[in-house]
Amino acid sequence: MLPLKDRELKVLEIVRKLGEASAKDVWKNLKEENIPYTTVSSILKKLNKLGIVEKRAVKSRGRKGVKYIYRIDKNIANKFFEAYKRITGREDFTDFAKIIDRKLIHTSWNSVAFVDKNGRIIFAYAGGKVIGDDLIGERIEDVHPPLTSKFVKQIFMELARGERSEFRRIVEVEGEKFEKFYRAVRAGGEFLGVIVITRKLEESKEKISRDIILP
Repeated sequence: MLPLKDRELKVLEIVRKLGEASAKDVWKNLKEENIPYTTVSSILKKLNKLGIVEKRAVKSRGRKGVKYIYRIDKNIANKFFEAYKRITGREDFTDFAKIIDRKLIHTSWNSVAFVDKNGRIIFAYAGGKVIGDDLIGERIEDVHPPLTSKFVKQIFMELARGERSEFRRIVEVEGEKFEKFYRAVRAGGEFLGVIVITRKLEESKEKISRDIILP
């Protein structure tokens, strides 16, 4: 998916600040940006289609008798933060939803996991549920076979050192191919960890098996 454009990010930020908002609410908060109302409305529809914001209909006194309210589901981000704090004991990671690029979480990807800067698995999420509870707190190299473990650890170290900002690879499990996407997460110049996203390649339409999703 292409990165969000500047206007789209501004609209998204207003929704985040307001908690939930109609297109008109967002437009009013962006008047200084001179973004037309129709553009704001179109952006919100796009963000909803991408799965980045949620939409619900409410009664309205307007001509159509209904209007749409948009919001960002912070549930995933909150779970990330809670797990991060529990495992690391750190209190300064206060806005995970802002630090993490939302388009990586709220899309059609099959799973997302977070590995902290010490290589420990903090969180794993797929199919609307937390998965791999038995893996939480484990080191990333300990959940893979030796050969794969060495490769994954090398990628993690390159991301930590800033030699790369992201990495993609294709893996095959039981005859099915999956794409894995790794991205470094930083705040204030500090390396915090790596987001690992896994999805089944589009040519295979069967649902991903949660048992084989590993960072």
